[in-house]
Amino acid sequence: MVSITDKLISIKFIACISQLFLTIVVAYVRAEILRSNYDEDGDNYSNANTSLVVCVVLSFICLVFEILVLLSGLALFYDKINVFEVLLHSLGTLFVAWFILDKWNPYIFWVIWGFLALIPFLLELLIVISSRKLFKVT
Repeated sequence: MVSITDKLISIKFIACISQLFLTIVVAYVRAEILRSNYDEDGDNYSNANTSLVVCVVLSFICLVFEILVLLSGLALFYDKINVFEVLLHSLGTLFVAWFILDKWNPYIFWVIWGFLALIPFLLELLIVISSRKLFKVT
């Protein structure tokens, strides 16, 4: 019989991978999103382009870090945090897909990143730090 923790970790992995995949899709369709919101010749276009690239890279880093921690096994014992992260990553997948489909303003991606990628990243960092203290890893 599969335990709740095993199912939770599997769901968390799928949610992280799907949000990571959609973040890569944002990088791929970036020009189309920018063209739907700005004129290509303006300063706003180049500023929004830079902002979106930085946000996509930060999202990629946060999500890859979380997946690596998940694969390391450190997150197995924190069910309450994992449930919260599954919720955030599921919402992240939904909102990133919505962002792509509706071609929202690129600055909205910062809000998505802040709530649905940065917060889970910080929780994962908390797991790493507390695991190091708990297991006395140097």
